[in-house]
Amino acid sequence: MAACTGNITKFWMGLLVHQITAGKYSAVHWNWKSYTQIVMAIIGIVGNSLVICVYLRKLRFHIATNTLILNLAVADLLGSIFIIPLPKVTQIGEGPFSEIYCSLAWSGVLLWIAIVASIYTLTMLSVERYLAVIYPIKYRLLFVGARPKIVIISIWILSAFVNLYITFVAKNSNGICIVKWPNPAFQAIFGVFLFLAEFFIPMLIMLVSHVRTIFSLRTQAETILRSGSARNSPSMALLRTRRKVIETLFVVVVTFIICWLPDQLAYMLYNIGVLETEYLSTHLYEFFVLLAFLNSCVNPIIYTFKNKEFRHSLKVLLRVRKRNQIHATNDNPIVDIRSTAK
Repeated sequence: MAACTGNITKFWMGLLVHQITAGKYSAVHWNWKSYTQIVMAIIGIVGNSLVICVYLRKLRFHIATNTLILNLAVADLLGSIFIIPLPKVTQIGEGPFSEIYCSLAWSGVLLWIAIVASIYTLTMLSVERYLAVIYPIKYRLLFVGARPKIVIISIWILSAFVNLYITFVAKNSNGICIVKWPNPAFQAIFGVFLFLAEFFIPMLIMLVSHVRTIFSLRTQAETILRSGSARNSPSMALLRTRRKVIETLFVVVVTFIICWLPDQLAYMLYNIGVLETEYLSTHLYEFFVLLAFLNSCVNPIIYTFKNKEFRHSLKVLLRVRKRNQIHATNDNPIVDIRSTAK
């Protein structure tokens, strides 16, 4: 049995190596698009990594907002990694690994799962803040204990489900990966579905949630002031803290809309036949895609400029790491290997 399993493993490993070595690759074409991708990837990787480090330290407070912002940074970090330009396979062989390559690698399905997870996390953040401000009792029941983690798992499952179609339309045709829809009607229907599921409905939920939350905070502040409480009372301080969080997230939402509206709208028009097939080869399409990718690296910049608490936490994190490095250097002085070899 063990020998049989070993032979099967060797067969599949050999087939995988054959598929990889049999393929023909084209080097990265370095132009304005690829240079821009590299810059955005670096900014996104560094920025979101810092956000992850800051909010990992905040998880001990068991606040749902911190858990969701951490998941948003993870999704944006993955998106930043996946936009790094890599050599493309121009010719692949036949067989199961060729189909897997077209479905999972060439199609960019993992990138789009990360992007949609970022969109849905941002949507859930808007709903979470809305419930915390307007329905605090329901909020305590819905976002208690391990439920934020269940929400995050559900977000990733839903993101994978929405993008599952990519693995079915990305096909291997005579050694070349292509997109092949069953028929134009199916493509048009699915194009509208993607626009609604990935952009329009989340955008609508975000805007309604934030607008209602901001108006509610303003009403609560006026009520507290009319009751005779001072502007520096604990109740007003809590409202100001909540308002700052809402304002930061609202800027994130507006940035999301600006970055994603052109690409999502144009892609829907392409799928329903308004834009010609040549649109995918135009500089306008490349610009819209880069503008959409920009959203994955811009959120940490917004946190830095809009959130004073985040700036303070970031300074504390960097100060602690610097202190640890100094202590490590003093406790473990560098030893010249050559001197110990004598």
